[in-house]
Amino acid sequence: MKYKKYNYILTLILTIFIGINGVSASDMSCTELFGDDIIELVKEILQYPRIIVPILVILLGTIDFGKAVIASKEDEMRKAQSTFIKRVIIGTLIFFVPTFVEIIMELADIVWEGLGYSTCGL
Repeated sequence: MKYKKYNYILTLILTIFIGINGVSASDMSCTELFGDDIIELVKEILQYPRIIVPILVILLGTIDFGKAVIASKEDEMRKAQSTFIKRVIIGTLIFFVPTFVEIIMELADIVWEGLGYSTCGL
């Protein structure tokens, strides 16, 4: 069984959330389940990529292009340009990870509300 350990982890998580003090998760609000501090911490952590990634892309791109200009070799310029384009694409994907997480959480909220459980919109 390739996914056996994932089944154990999922079972553990479900057991924790469903069996807290004998109260089902459907009887608890998000604030009771996680607390305001944890919800705010998750929101704050999801904001870091939006700040750090563009700074890193610009900084590393500047360093690469600076090295290529100083070396004044055509191959190094093409290599720096190729690397910069890859970093911009990867940076853009990482930049939008919090947005994707929020969309997934909203979709999960819709599904869980339909099943009668309380939800936790980030």
